[in-house]
Amino acid sequence: MNSFLRHTALLGVAITAGTVFGGWWTVPLIAGAWTLIFPRRASVLSAAVAAIVAWSALLAIASRSGPVGELAELLAQILGITSAALLAVTVAYAALLAGAAALLAQAIRPSQLSAER
Repeated sequence: MNSFLRHTALLGVAITAGTVFGGWWTVPLIAGAWTLIFPRRASVLSAAVAAIVAWSALLAIASRSGPVGELAELLAQILGITSAALLAVTVAYAALLAGAAALLAQAIRPSQLSAER
């Protein structure tokens, strides 16, 4: 379990940096490449959790320096949902991007999954 947490935390840092410097589209690139380089049985879960933590942290940081709450409220009103639901969908999007990329990477390189690191 300790290895899973370390692996997930490092991937989260990579996803955070990728998002800050390259945008949202780097999430699947980083998660897929990470899974190819460090294949594990729990890569999909690790990638999804890392993306949730990374984007949650970025939203928390942005909310301290900008009007994230007001923007979320406005978009939620336009979409007809609550602002909490909008924020949940935002981090779920990152999780789906990362998890899908990790799953695809596992399909590309299935023989490496049995070698648990």
